[in-house]
Amino acid sequence: MARNKHQKRAIVILCVATFLFISTGCKKETPGQARRQAPGPADGLVVELGVGIGPVKFGMSRDQVIEHFGKPDNIKGKDMGLDYISSKGLSFLVHPAKGLISIDCWSKEYPFPLAEIATFVGRTKEGIAMGASRKKIEAVYGQPSSATTQGPLTVLQYDDFAVLFTVKSNHLVKFSTYALN
Repeated sequence: MARNKHQKRAIVILCVATFLFISTGCKKETPGQARRQAPGPADGLVVELGVGIGPVKFGMSRDQVIEHFGKPDNIKGKDMGLDYISSKGLSFLVHPAKGLISIDCWSKEYPFPLAEIATFVGRTKEGIAMGASRKKIEAVYGQPSSATTQGPLTVLQYDDFAVLFTVKSNHLVKFSTYALN
């Protein structure tokens, strides 16, 4: 009887240990995986629509953006496009005279193959993050100024907030904000 009780206890302990091992993971990162992970919202990845991201504000120079985010993964369009898509899920458009004019935040679920895409781990100041439903976006920002559907994507434009939210299968896969004039 006592032996049976000890066997049951051992089985329960083994099951709990297995569950904890599996749930906490034994994931081994490859060197590329570690590089692609973006810092969390606590590291300043909160987007204030029409204003900027963390300490980086619209109107800042290309060098100021690079100073904060580091060397871009890629530079495009006559040095105006700073691409951090594969490392942080971000891209910036910086005009030579006007400074930072737009910020794009990406999800790996975005269907257009730009490059390897990391999902942006930040959020808007109002709490909208990648994967948010259209219903949640509309609950926070109201009805969009316009909504355009092309293929699997629907773009919700909010003129008053200087933002475009792109949803696919009812989930946020990209958003873009630009300087309020």
